[in-house]
Amino acid sequence: MHKNMKLRLIFVPFVLLLFLFACDDRGTQSTKSIDEIAEIHDPWPDENAELLALWASGEVCAPRYLYDIIHNDLKIIKSQWCDSIPQLCGIAVDALRPSTHTLCMHVDSISFKEMKEGSYNYWDSLNSYYNLEELSFSEYYYNYVALTFAPHLNIGMVSDDYIVLPGIEITYPSCWPGDASCLSLEIANGKRMYIYRLAWGDCPSGCMYSHYWKVQMEGCTAVLMAEWGDEVFSR
Repeated sequence: MHKNMKLRLIFVPFVLLLFLFACDDRGTQSTKSIDEIAEIHDPWPDENAELLALWASGEVCAPRYLYDIIHNDLKIIKSQWCDSIPQLCGIAVDALRPSTHTLCMHVDSISFKEMKEGSYNYWDSLNSYYNLEELSFSEYYYNYVALTFAPHLNIGMVSDDYIVLPGIEITYPSCWPGDASCLSLEIANGKRMYIYRLAWGDCPSGCMYSHYWKVQMEGCTAVLMAEWGDEVFSR
């Protein structure tokens, strides 16, 4: 028999064996590299700057370089505008819609039992990687499990990691109902634009009124680019 043919006959069963192990429907633990682990960090002092950096970056955790830039921007805006527009000082990033700490999931009955008993090991590396702080369970809400993490995280990206684990059927970020005042950031063509929204009037149902200020950074100067919305005195 040709030498190459012998090698093929040995190699093909080996590949099939690997495939069978890979297709085990209970899966394996998810793992993260050392480089990725270094990206996760405890919350930083300026929560507004951290949350804006988190959403603007599209990363699972806010990058430090962007946090520092935004932290400095917010200090400049406060020093230049909060005396003439005091409402700006009270507007913060909405950290509850969606949550940056809590991932919700529904799981099958076997996994739910194992999770409560502490024998569900498939999520161990992810729980350690994302710095899990608290677990809560409710069997009355279709095997509901909530994972609360210490850092501020992009829970949508975290959800993508957990949904592939065995027995996990649905994952989604925790999200409070209603609406609130909020601060957001747009970055385009190298310009950073901060949008302050003051909202009031039955906000648990969605807020009846809103007033907006758009502030753009020009070097070390915060420029008020636009203002619109409902009259603030009607609050």
